[in-house]
Amino acid sequence: MSADARRSLFRALAGVLLVVEGLSSAFRFARFVSIAAIYPPVAIALLVGRALVGAALLTSGVWLVQGRPAATVLARAALLASASLAVAEIGWALAPTSIFPAYRWPVVALYWLYAVSMAVWIGRAAGERS
Repeated sequence: MSADARRSLFRALAGVLLVVEGLSSAFRFARFVSIAAIYPPVAIALLVGRALVGAALLTSGVWLVQGRPAATVLARAALLASASLAVAEIGWALAPTSIFPAYRWPVVALYWLYAVSMAVWIGRAAGERS
């Protein structure tokens, strides 16, 4: 398999992962919209922020699959924004979550590892030297 074929395959796989993550954020947002009134304003702001970041993840995933140049920048920014939100949502428990409290920070650390790794690999797949 040539380097270009591997690069294209990785961009497609990364795109599908980002689309799935974006859809997951959309489903989570839709689930909490009907009961948003019971949450404090901070939680609602985080849920809206997660929905916006989810839309960016979904868009960047579709663009990666299509091979658009802007996808790399959007995907990297969305991944890092998503990881930043995870600190507040999961780590500090400011938004509703079903993660057991003892596992919150390890989950945040693993998500940061995933987000940074994906951001670097997406950049490399685009031919950048990051």
